[in-house]
Amino acid sequence: MKTPLIATEKLKSAFKNIREMHERIAAQAPAIEDAISAMDSSVTKALNEDDDKSPMHRLNAYRTTLWAQQGWFPSTWETPLSLISQTAELLGSSQHSQAEEAICSHFQSDRNKLIDSVIENNPDRKDIILDALAAHDEGRYALSIPVFLIQADGIGSSYFNIDSIYTASAGNYEKIKRKFDADECWLRIKYIHYLVGTIHPLNASRRVRDRYDSPFNRHTVIHGESVNYPSRINSLKSISWLHFIGDLAQDKNLAE
Repeated sequence: MKTPLIATEKLKSAFKNIREMHERIAAQAPAIEDAISAMDSSVTKALNEDDDKSPMHRLNAYRTTLWAQQGWFPSTWETPLSLISQTAELLGSSQHSQAEEAICSHFQSDRNKLIDSVIENNPDRKDIILDALAAHDEGRYALSIPVFLIQADGIGSSYFNIDSIYTASAGNYEKIKRKFDADECWLRIKYIHYLVGTIHPLNASRRVRDRYDSPFNRHTVIHGESVNYPSRINSLKSISWLHFIGDLAQDKNLAE
């Protein structure tokens, strides 16, 4: 049976659009590499150790890192790549509020699904995490945020066998990297997982903290230095971080 002419034309148009998109991204490649090189050295190192250097992959890595530098961490399977591509380069710009609200909407809508996923693989933490989720839903962010951050540390530190996921040291990064490199590392977006071992607002030390637009930092929250942290946005950032860490720790292909 022959393919109908209309279907053939639609396929031709689709392939033409894809080709043109890749050509546009390839043209941006030098600017993307310059932007990656200008990031914190730990971030640049992590991104440059990714084997896939294709322009599309590098653009996605760059945009995901822009998210992380504003305190947002995507779900490997639940966060649409289109949301990242539509918002990443608007964060920190004059359109920051609109972009961040779109990200908030995603995590608020999917919060129960994301939390259920974490609990399913960490049943001993169920009551604690559900209490924090209830506090979030009730707008008691002063209570939800510290618990989400602490539980992420407990899950991640145990999984990676490090003292704390909030210590962005060379030693911790190497342990995290070895964990992923121990297997064939089939993960489709490998660069995302190295973010846990690089510097971002949540784990930034006092020495480098002021380089980030986002003031939301784990140390200042847990040690009582910040009294301005309770907010819907920061609670959703904490949910995104908790699920990000929980997502890594549940990956059976990376289990020892």
